[in-house]
Parts: sequence; structure tokens; C-alpha cells
Amino acid sequence: MYNMAQIAQRMFGVPLMIEESKALVIAEAFGPRILGAQVELGSGASGNAVAPASPRAGSILHDGLVSHLTAERKGYIKHNGVAVIEVLGSLVRRGSWLGQSSGMTSYEGLRAQIAAAAADPEIKAIALELDTPGGEAAGAFELAALVREVREVKPVYAFCAESAYSAGYAIASQASQIVVPEFGGCGSIGVIAMHAEMSRKLEQDGIAVTVIRAGQHKAEGNSVEPLPDALLKEWQTQCEKMRVSFAQLVGEGRGSRFDMAAALKTEARCFDGPAAVRLGLADRVADPKQAFDAMVASVNETGAWDGNIPDAGARVSLCSPGCETGDELPQQQKERHMSDKTQPVTDGGTKDKQAATPDAGVAANDRAVKITGMVAKAGLSATVAQELLASGCTVEAAGAQIIDKIAARTQDGGDIRNTDTSVRVVTDGVERTRAGMVEALSAKAGLEGGKRNEFSSMSLREMARFTLTSRGLAVPSGGGMAMVGAAFVPGMAGGQHTSADFGNVLADVAHKSMLKGYAEAAESFQMFTRAGILTDFKKTKRVGMGLFPALDEVGEDAEFNYASVGDFGEEIMLATYGKLFKISRQAVINDDLGAFTDIPRKMGRASKRTVAALVYAILNGNPNMSDGKALFHADHGNLASSGSAPSETSIDAGMTAMAKQKPRGTDDDSAVLNIEPKYLLASHTNRSAVLRALNSEKAPDTSGSKGQQAYNTVYKAAEPIFDARITGKAWFLAADPEAHDTIEVAYLDGIQEPFIEQQDGWTVDGTEMKVRLDAGVSATAYHGLYKDPGQA
Repeated sequence: MYNMAQIAQRMFGVPLMIEESKALVIAEAFGPRILGAQVELGSGASGNAVAPASPRAGSILHDGLVSHLTAERKGYIKHNGVAVIEVLGSLVRRGSWLGQSSGMTSYEGLRAQIAAAAADPEIKAIALELDTPGGEAAGAFELAALVREVREVKPVYAFCAESAYSAGYAIASQASQIVVPEFGGCGSIGVIAMHAEMSRKLEQDGIAVTVIRAGQHKAEGNSVEPLPDALLKEWQTQCEKMRVSFAQLVGEGRGSRFDMAAALKTEARCFDGPAAVRLGLADRVADPKQAFDAMVASVNETGAWDGNIPDAGARVSLCSPGCETGDELPQQQKERHMSDKTQPVTDGGTKDKQAATPDAGVAANDRAVKITGMVAKAGLSATVAQELLASGCTVEAAGAQIIDKIAARTQDGGDIRNTDTSVRVVTDGVERTRAGMVEALSAKAGLEGGKRNEFSSMSLREMARFTLTSRGLAVPSGGGMAMVGAAFVPGMAGGQHTSADFGNVLADVAHKSMLKGYAEAAESFQMFTRAGILTDFKKTKRVGMGLFPALDEVGEDAEFNYASVGDFGEEIMLATYGKLFKISRQAVINDDLGAFTDIPRKMGRASKRTVAALVYAILNGNPNMSDGKALFHADHGNLASSGSAPSETSIDAGMTAMAKQKPRGTDDDSAVLNIEPKYLLASHTNRSAVLRALNSEKAPDTSGSKGQQAYNTVYKAAEPIFDARITGKAWFLAADPEAHDTIEVAYLDGIQEPFIEQQDGWTVDGTEMKVRLDAGVSATAYHGLYKDPGQA
């Protein structure tokens, strides 16, 4: 019998590192009962039943329980030199139990068991069996740190019997290796807190609660008063801080496999087995029992385990003789989740193993993969591999024949040469495969640099398979989806990421397609703007100095005087623009070439349109300059007093205004800039008027004194640019951007083209690619720009 108010203290108003669905189940189950009613935990026996005696409780401040278990060498299953420790159910602090009890496990009990196993000279490794949604945050970080400390002395391996979420994953992430079943899960790297507020329920029941407090924050966050907004923000901040610490903890445990940034990027998502391995949260997708058996065998042979699981070999069971369970401890089960009914192959705890007959089909497939990979690495044709496989020779015999063929080819001026007593392959077969595939796919897509070769006849699916077999990697079982997934993530096939991964092949072709689209986009903004360079995303000032009017006369032996110049700065800052697109496994299996050629090509065009829209937004939006006045303003001398259509008269007025512009900060009438326009920008609404005004040698509406048409004074005065993004009937004059400041389009490190980044898909069953462009647009001066609002 427990009071629900006490239980509520562990559930509400405190940070929990627990998977969300589990937290909701707890809240829904216990929320209605937290008014102080009595409830039974367990089988539902009568209230007069006597609760079983609790085992020795763990203390936060002293190691009494650790010392007890260390001295007794108990508290964990011992199997052939491996200690098995359960991490099951909800994880709590200060629990009066060692292992699983009523669906909960205490951090203190786990700490004692792990520390005792680490000190036990008979224990060579520690296996954590995890099936937990997480639990309380308090205590999780300390236990995780202990696991990371222990693994430096003895290897610690985490086996997810089902799942390890939140606080459970915090513990698992500190292990040397993490194994997760295909339909198990890892993740939920986040923090959740719940607050149960009952004031409306109490009001309905006719209960008025008055909280009398001495001290403003006393009983803050209680369940009978609404939660104040300030306290809600404070709790939210605490949760965010704890989430960052959680991600840092995971990064410390996983290292380069899954760092802090990657942990934060998951946004507390839960991932199934294959996704967890693909992203780096876990190391191996496997049946936990098979993985455990392989680990036990490896630890007893070599002292460690690299995660490898032989396809066939000895199998052991925790139910076999010689498996010490320590069953005198309460709540310790005699049958473990990792046990099965496999016939034991060990006797009395000895290390002698019975010979096992490997499955013929598995062995044949392994032989084919190894021989095919050896041939590819040697740079020989696929025909050689077919001949060796058909001959029925062993892998060792195939290796000898491959060396003979390499030596024979050397005499014919092949790709190899003798250096002292060794033979070295000069052309990297893997890189050659990548380059050949890029050329073949580029040819199919009509891209520059494409050419037909031996890969031209292959489908995308066949190329994906070849990227695995050419590196000697095993093609995983599970059909085409599994094979393509391994091609994107070689770790699923036991390999490492290289520049020749299938995803990189597709990314190269996609990048070429994107650049083609970017070059094809017909945009004019580059004509009247200046391209700039920024090296970071901070606000930067573009300085336009007021010119001094003239040089002073300097007499003999006289000193030169410094000129006074006005220093004016217009701000510019970069922003990132981009879009994701996916290449799914289904697209590869369906041989959908357009998935990574047509889409990025269109995104390349969109990238240039995006920058153009930013430029025309400056003209249309008329932003304020550093002096607090709009870009086009009467005080700047670059705005027509009354709008009119483009004509000889109105264009001449604009040219005159630009020529009379003075540097900022000077009153000298002689300090004029004499700026001439180079471009006239207008919408298609004004197209006819602009072309008549600029392209007619004779003024169409005036006549000379003798009836002859007068000369058009603005003939060819500017180059017309028409763009539908110019709003209304307004038109503009713009100076040569190389001679005068107008509008700057700055790019990060001067890279004007967009680029593609690739990552294993977070939300798609394949790979994700991101088209990104870092650019910033700003009007850097008003002198070289002129606006006429147009005819009303």
C-alpha cells in the first residue's frame, strides 16, 4: 500500500528522462488518483496483506550496498566470465530494490551491481540487458558516468532486449557496443516534465483550498493552483538545459559515432533498430541472444568483442549448467530475457566448444561475396569472378589465382608495378568504380562530362549492389530494400563510409544537375548588382566614404593636411536559403533517374530566382538607409518629384539627377559625382515606352524648326532590363556597379553557386540531400540609383 501523493511527487513537477508514450500512460493512469486516495501496487491483495520484506536499500551518500555486493560477489548473473545486469522498466532514484520490481529499477541498485561486477576478478565483461522507456532524470547522469568509467577497465556491452529510450539510452550510450533488434528501438534524447493542476476539479467538487505560505515561492508549482507562466518558463528552461547535458553525455559515450550535435538534431525522436544503427545511436542490428552468445565467445577468446556475429557457431544459454544466478537475492529471476531453448554447447562452465556445421547456403553466399570483392579490389573484370565461382575453388585458392593474374598482367603494361618485392595496385578500384558510375549516370542525364562505359547498362539497383560487392562487403539479407539501404549506409554491411559510397555517387550527379539548372536560369540581377564576399553570418557594414572636394595646394616645405571624410556604413548580413529533397530506396529500385537529376536541376534554377527576388525586393520595398531615410527619397536626390512614363524628358531628368549627386557629408557645390546610368529597369508594363525612348534616334513626338524630327537626347543612354517582379509602373536607373555602389549581393566565402549536402535520411527510408545557398542582399549607397514612380 502506497499513498498516491508520494507517488505523484516522483511523477509530476520533476524532470523525467522517459519516452513520451510511457509518460502519458503514467499520467493517465495515476493522474485521477493523486488526491491522496490509497491504491495497491501489485496483485491487488487485500489491504491487510503484509508487504514482502524489501532488500537492502541503496544509499546515495555511501557505498554500503556496493561493498556488500562486492564482498559477496552477488547481485548479477555470472555466465562464463560475463556479468549480466538487467535494466528493466521505469528507472527511479532511491528505490529499495536491486533489480526489477513492480516494473521499476533503481539507479542505486544498478550502481551497486555494476561496481561489484567491475571489482569481481572472475568477471571479464559486463552485459547490460535493457528494456526500459527511461525514468527519472536524477540519478541517470551519475550512473551513466559510472558505466563509462567502468568500460575503461572492463568492456561493457549493451543489449536491447526490446528498447532503450531516454534515461535508458543515456546508460546504454556509455557502453562499448550497443546491439538493438530490428524492431526494437533507441533514442528519445530529451526531457519531459508534467504538472497536474486540479483547481477546476476541486471547484466542481465544492472543495476550496487555501494555500497559506510564508515565502513567495513556497509550495510553488503545487497541484491545487494554476501553474504561473513565469514558473512554466523556468521549468521549460531547466528541461532545455538538461536536454543539452543529456546530448553532451551521449556524445561523450558514443564519441565520433554519434556526437552531441547529432544527438540534439534528433529532437528526442525514437528510432527503430536499422535507423538507430544508420544514424550512429547503436552499433549493430541483431537478435540480442545471438549477439550475446557471440560476445561471450569472443570475450573468452580475446578479452573483447568487436561486434562481429558469426553466421554459424556455438550457441550458449543462460539456463545452461555453470550459469550462476545468485537466486538468493530477491526479485532476481532464474530465467532471463536473453535465455532461449537452444541446446547448450558448453558443459559445467568450461570453454570447450562442440563443432558446429555451418549452413551451406550462408557459407556459399559468404564465399561469393569475398571472391567478388577480391577480384574488384584487384582491378580485374567481373568475368574473372564468375570463372572463379564456377570452378568451385575456395577463397584461399581464388586469392592465389588472382595474384597470378595480376602478375601476368604486369608484363603487359597493366595498372600495377613492382616495387621492391611487393606488388601494388596503382588504380584504386573503388574510386574507379565511383568515377565510372558518375560518368555513366551523367551521360544518361545529358550532363557535362558524361560518357558511356561498362556501367551504362546497369540499373540503379545493380549499381547499388556493385558498390558493396566491389568492396568485399556482404549483401545483407532482406531483399532489395535492405541491399539498397546498405549501399547508402555501408555500416549495415560491416563497412565504413568512403567517398565511393552509393549515396556519394548520386550526390555527385545531383550536384552537376543542380549547377546546370543554376546556369540555365535567366536572371538579370547580376548585371546591375555587385557580387561581394562575406566570411561569416555576422552583420557587416559596407563603408561608403564621403569624398573630399579637391586637393589642397601644398607650398614648399609645407605639410600635407589630412582630409575630412564622412564615414557612412550600410549593413549587410548573410542568410541561408535551402530545401531538402529525398532519394528513397524505392526510387533506386524503380530506377528513377529523375529523382536525383530533374529535381536538383529545378532546385538550381530556384536558387538563382531566390537571390533575384531578394534584389528586386530592395527596389520595390525601398528600405531605410543608415541615415534613417528611405533608399529612394527626395532628400537623397534620387526620386522623381512626380511620376511619369519613361520618355525622353523623364529619362533625361533622371540622368541629370544622378549626375548632380554629391558625396554624403559635403556641401561643396563642385563636389559632384557625375554618375551616368548604365541600365534602365522596368516592368513589362513599360516595355514599349522604354524601347521607344531608348532605341529611337529621332524624338518621335517633336519636330525641328524646318519640320524635321529632332535628335533623341537619350538614344542608347542606358541598357533596358525588364523584369516582371518590378511592381506597378515604376522604373529605375542604375549606374555601373563596378564604378559606383548600388546594390550588393554577398555570398559566403564568395561562392555564388548553391551546393548540395548529403546525410542519411532522418525521415526517409533512403538518403536526404539539401540544396543550400548562403547569400545576403543590401543597398550599399543611394547615389547610383534613381526611381520614377511611373505614370499614375
